[in-house]
Amino acid sequence: PPRSTLFPYTTLFRSVLALSIVSLTAFSVPVAVLLDTSRSFSAAQFKQAKALLSDSIPALVREGPVSLYAFNDAPKRLAASSTDVAELRAALGKLKQGGRYTLLYDTIFSAAKNLSSGHKPALVLLVTDGRDENSAVTLEDAASKVESAHAAIVTVGLGAVRTKILRRIAFLSGGTYAGYLNTLNAKT
Repeated sequence: PPRSTLFPYTTLFRSVLALSIVSLTAFSVPVAVLLDTSRSFSAAQFKQAKALLSDSIPALVREGPVSLYAFNDAPKRLAASSTDVAELRAALGKLKQGGRYTLLYDTIFSAAKNLSSGHKPALVLLVTDGRDENSAVTLEDAASKVESAHAAIVTVGLGAVRTKILRRIAFLSGGTYAGYLNTLNAKT
């Protein structure tokens, strides 16, 4: 089935504490959270993104197992298909900015590859500025892998956002661009 029909009830709402994803489907949906840990945005913005994701973890876990990825010089899976809120928050809490590059497309590709599970839909929550440096795959390669995983990507901008790229990533996957992190936090 087309991916647009896989998430008919996807709703994003802004709350005081977090961006929560609710009513994804009528059944459990695996979620991959991808957080850019490069140095292309301020430490304060990175801290804000970690807080937003930490606050969102309980809602995400209610929808299905969550995998957590961090990326700069390489994609790194920190938690695989976990429903343990404490484990996910602990992994998120340990993250620090670093690296010389941002392998955005390689990370999307890796997450989609790990989400592949037949025809079961999945969701990727991507928090980044949209910059890709040194990925081995292209955006089109990553989008193709996301499509084969029956996943949709929700993008959230962080730092000096390349809005057109984040909108394109979301569009190619049948997902949505949720907006800029500071704007999401301001709309309570």
